[in-house]
Amino acid sequence: FDYSNRWNTALLAKTLPNVGIAFLSGADLDDIGCERLLETCIGKGASRAIVTRGSRGAMGTDGQRIYPQPVLAAKVVDTLGAGDGFISAFLVAHLDGLPMPDCMRAGATFAAEVCGWRGGFGHGQPWDGDGGPPRSLQ
Repeated sequence: FDYSNRWNTALLAKTLPNVGIAFLSGADLDDIGCERLLETCIGKGASRAIVTRGSRGAMGTDGQRIYPQPVLAAKVVDTLGAGDGFISAFLVAHLDGLPMPDCMRAGATFAAEVCGWRGGFGHGQPWDGDGGPPRSLQ
């Protein structure tokens, strides 16, 4: 489940007993805050939990230990979609039976690739900058 940055204690308590893998955004959390959040997720029922932290990388746990994952070098064009890229590659690696550190690395690798795409998904549109729709849609 992708909680993004919309998680809170009440939501976690209500949903985590039914979540296998929890993904949370924790860009504002320090390492200790991330570790506590990961432990909370496992303690409330998730089998795995991952906190992504933008330029500070990610931390994940399988309930046995915490795995840090630094960001990887990238030619950054647009960061839109990097978190979703991380999640999708992590899940593919997990479904392939890879161990947690390999899943974390797969997520970081694809997130770095996504950062090199215009518009987050390779479909950038011209924008006139006035808050209106892209020119091609007017």
